[in-house]
Amino acid sequence: MRLGTESPPRVLAFAREAGGAQAIAPVINCLQGAGAAVIVTAKDVGKAVFEGHGFTPLYLETGTSRYIEPLLWNAWNCRVPDVVLTSAASLPELDVTEKHLWQWARSKGIPSVAVLDQWQNYAKRFSSPGTSDLAYLPDICCVMDEIAKRGMVEEGVPSACLKVTGQPAFDQLADAAKAEIDAALALKRELEMDNGRPTLVFIGEALQEHWLVEYGYDERTCLNCLLEIIEDLPERPNLIVKKHPQNVDEDFDLEVIRRLSERLVIRIIGMEHPARRVVLAADVVVGMSSVLLVESILLGKITVSMEIGARVFNKCFPVDIGAIPLLIEKERARSAVSNLISNPASRAEWRSVQSKLKHIPGAAQRVSELVLTRSRS
Repeated sequence: MRLGTESPPRVLAFAREAGGAQAIAPVINCLQGAGAAVIVTAKDVGKAVFEGHGFTPLYLETGTSRYIEPLLWNAWNCRVPDVVLTSAASLPELDVTEKHLWQWARSKGIPSVAVLDQWQNYAKRFSSPGTSDLAYLPDICCVMDEIAKRGMVEEGVPSACLKVTGQPAFDQLADAAKAEIDAALALKRELEMDNGRPTLVFIGEALQEHWLVEYGYDERTCLNCLLEIIEDLPERPNLIVKKHPQNVDEDFDLEVIRRLSERLVIRIIGMEHPARRVVLAADVVVGMSSVLLVESILLGKITVSMEIGARVFNKCFPVDIGAIPLLIEKERARSAVSNLISNPASRAEWRSVQSKLKHIPGAAQRVSELVLTRSRS
């Protein structure tokens, strides 16, 4: 949708979380391609993700007039945006900038559009800390599919504000795979994993501080389980521990990693390597409930969710739809990982079941067109 000769719509965009920034970055590209004027704002890891997409985001401390209005004065001579576009990724215990932005937009009569990136914690994303009060809602929330819409409605979100658009971050996965495959091979060489052994990638998450008690597992307990599994495997697999942007090395059991590094090649890496490149370097991807597990499946990688000791069972979307099994017991996880490494037939069967997870392309364009439509309403 190319704009005509009228003044281009002004869009204020924001994300804090890595997944949220990944979800709206393709939408921003579409908006700019259609001629919209977009101010990209961010904080924390969202800033680095936007920079990786070629944007130069402005820092936004929080979504209140005190911080927004000086920014608008400098960018647009204090003219307000026609639409506010945000992710819907931050849980209130961590950050409320998205929520304040929706409130600020409503107070100014500006429509707000939020983009969901993950199939979990629906009500919490729009609520006060420690509650599911749905005290903060954008005018429109774009969701990945009918499953996400149904889950949102079941948790009390009004269906009238929900639009099924797909997940924009998944639109370019096939192109990304082609672009990154040589870099993924180079990464294995850099990490000394071009040794003919299978390579596993563990996808970290920042669960330990806030969610261990509720979930029953976190990045340390699940990685330790994986380390126990691979310690005595005859294949002596390599292991990349891919930190979540909010992880530090000390979130993991460094003493156990050091001990096993005497026999296995184990590396901990962070945002210095793009997540998709790391996934493409893997023979098997292991995680808990990260949206990267969805991307891994869509990239054709054998993908395992280990939620050892889980007290809640609806955090991993591929598990929810039966694309991969629920592994909450150590011995079942041991059997699954061992078979996937050693048995080609097990890998083929696993990959076949994974194929039920699909993505319909064009999500970024659909969200962009919705934003442009709202800008003229």
